[in-house]
Amino acid sequence: MEKNKYYKAMEHIKTPHELREKTRNILAVETIKRKNNWIVWGIPAIAAAFVLIMGVSVWLMNVQFGGVGAPVNIELNLIDVTEDPPPIRMAAAYPLRQRLQLNDMPQALPITPPDGFADPVGEITEFFSEPSGKPEAILGTAVYRSKEGGLITIYFSDTSMIYLPVETTGSYIDGVTVGVGYSQTDDTYFAAFEKNGLIYLLTAVRMDREEFTQALTHFVLS
Repeated sequence: MEKNKYYKAMEHIKTPHELREKTRNILAVETIKRKNNWIVWGIPAIAAAFVLIMGVSVWLMNVQFGGVGAPVNIELNLIDVTEDPPPIRMAAAYPLRQRLQLNDMPQALPITPPDGFADPVGEITEFFSEPSGKPEAILGTAVYRSKEGGLITIYFSDTSMIYLPVETTGSYIDGVTVGVGYSQTDDTYFAAFEKNGLIYLLTAVRMDREEFTQALTHFVLS
């Protein structure tokens, strides 16, 4: 009963017209402020993302390879890499091995490292089935380190000894077909391509997309 009396009493209470109008105006102003805040913070975020994407595209389309010559035309279609198995396989099939220095096979890698990177450290392994035979497979590994902490590891072979997390197709660097991918879990970029009769797998960590693209262009075109 007390509850019913409360509701009946409330029904007879009327809000003055001036107070209702004042409250409505305040709510309208607050609503506009909230909308404007979304516009101020929302649109620039979207625009920044758009500019970032467009900026990368424009930069990619205007890479000056080696600092001279015509701009390099680049189209990269990044594939999501969800697994990162060991890059080397089938090595156990060859019982005999011989190790070489990287400079023993100069055609495998560029003469100079990418800008900002030191000379590589690594080796090349030749694989044999019998002592007097010719090498049946080769496998090279080269590691490049940058002053900023970036790390590039390149594997190359003349056989399918290297596991490729991405195919060697889908993207282009100045007409050369490459495959590129990215693992969010490991924050690692991948690239696979063929050159001089060899299959290459490039991995890059602690590098942004622009640095990765510039380094990849160096290895593909040098």
